[in-house]
Amino acid sequence: MFTRLPRAYRIGLVAILAVVMTSCAQIIEIADSLPTLTKEDLRFKPVQSSFVYAEDGSLITSFHGTQNRTVIALAKIPEHMQQAVVAIEDERFYQHNGVDLKAILRAMVKNLSEGEITEGGSTITQQYVKQVIIAPGEIAEKSYERKLQEAALARQLEEKLSKDEILERYLNTVYFGEGAYGIQAASYAYFNKPAKKLSLSQAALLAGVIRSPNTYDPFDSKKLATDRRNLVLTRMEEQGYADAEHVEAATSRKLKLKRAPEGEYAAPYFVDYVKRLIMFDPRFAHLGKTWKDRENLLYTGGLRVKTTIDLGMQRAAEETVASVLESPSDPHASLVSIEPLTGEVKAMVGGRDWFAKRKQDRFAKLNLAIQAEPDLGREKVDGKWVKKAPGTGRQAGSAFKPFALAAALADGMSLSSTFESQGCMVFPNANAGGPWNVCNYSGEGHVGRLPLLEATVNSVNVVFAQVMIAVTAGPVVELAADMG
Repeated sequence: MFTRLPRAYRIGLVAILAVVMTSCAQIIEIADSLPTLTKEDLRFKPVQSSFVYAEDGSLITSFHGTQNRTVIALAKIPEHMQQAVVAIEDERFYQHNGVDLKAILRAMVKNLSEGEITEGGSTITQQYVKQVIIAPGEIAEKSYERKLQEAALARQLEEKLSKDEILERYLNTVYFGEGAYGIQAASYAYFNKPAKKLSLSQAALLAGVIRSPNTYDPFDSKKLATDRRNLVLTRMEEQGYADAEHVEAATSRKLKLKRAPEGEYAAPYFVDYVKRLIMFDPRFAHLGKTWKDRENLLYTGGLRVKTTIDLGMQRAAEETVASVLESPSDPHASLVSIEPLTGEVKAMVGGRDWFAKRKQDRFAKLNLAIQAEPDLGREKVDGKWVKKAPGTGRQAGSAFKPFALAAALADGMSLSSTFESQGCMVFPNANAGGPWNVCNYSGEGHVGRLPLLEATVNSVNVVFAQVMIAVTAGPVVELAADMG
């Protein structure tokens, strides 16, 4: 019978047989090296944003790295949000075992007709496997070998997890654009509301974004995003997830986007103080071996930081400082309000407006309300030398002169003792600390030698440098410590 077929058909059949045999050989070769799920693969601990709350539980701000994500339970995701994603991304999600052969065949036909892989036919389970297990944080490789790996792991995952568990993980990991990973972050990114409050129209919009967040970003491509949303709604009606009346109403709705506020937030100096406490204070050492570990946890570990700050008192404190020192030429000021019975910080103003343009006002983000963190040097962790803390390391300045004066008087120095008082002086040895260059604030000096009493009244730097050299730093530091 084969010999009766026209020669062209025989050649075609031989070619097809050769392709099938080659493909089978490749599949067998790949199958021998297909991965299996590990216990680590089954763990679900994605990167999450951390949040800082005020005393009354209201949100102040959040910390996150490259992935802004907040994991929520499936029960907090509206059913129509779940259905919208299934309708547009994987309509047979509840029927297949991780791999949808019909979708794969449909994709293969399209890919063969276009001469390249343009459609993958991936199920929600396969997408999760690709994003979280095979290539987290990477651009997905488009190859048939990769698809086989995804399929193998997807089928194994379906044996370990329920459909609801898989959908919950998927909705908490998939990228929605605008820096938002997971449905909760996406809901805030586009509508500034929690996912549980999403309408049918909003859910359809977000579901439509998944395929190509850049293409269907409603902030940049409103028409494309709207058309995509309407397609999702049509699919939902076709698959029985929504009736015609609700679909028509949702289709007619305007997008009404609302970005979550970015940038400025309440009590910025206090927030920075809290962040530094977590990173550098020994009481938080259980959160990580080094300050870098603790910083990483703060930006990726999903911490919930509850503070003592009273936002009403904070506003009053900021208004008070601003009303008294309102001119740019005014000195900087700080304020801390502490509850005496508990020691709780209720308000903190560390200086000028934290968010002001630095080039315009020319001042650093230095919190004058707290003690500066010293540079604690380095320590060896896991065989590597790392800094214990970077430190802000600001000098005490003239505020330390009273301690130097008191130590000098205790050592027998008289207020009538006199010292050289040029505008600038160089002290070669400075108690074996090397050359020490000291100048008065104005750069001006005094004729002749200056009595210690007059030098104290005028806060003369070069005189107090000589006092420090005479009594040495040790007694001055000890006296300051004794005085609290």
